[in-house]
Amino acid sequence: MLITMLYTGNLYSQVMIGSDQLPQVFSLLEISSANQKGGLRLPHLTTAERTNLSDTYATTHPNLLKGLFIYNTTTNRIEYWNKKIWVSL
Repeated sequence: MLITMLYTGNLYSQVMIGSDQLPQVFSLLEISSANQKGGLRLPHLTTAERTNLSDTYATTHPNLLKGLFIYNTTTNRIEYWNKKIWVSL
């Protein structure tokens, strides 16, 4: 146990969801639908909730929101934060 605690080498964690196969070496997160058909469900927010989220964090932590995807239940659209505004797909 002491050796494990003192080990300071690089550790890599990759996750495969939906399969017992290993993920590809370039993948941090891999979702497989080989065993079951389904989709990816994004967080559901209203326009007001989405705006509150960006108003709260965009000025203090602008890089944390960059690339965040949500499903806007007010407009029924997928949106992402581009570090300045919400963009609808």
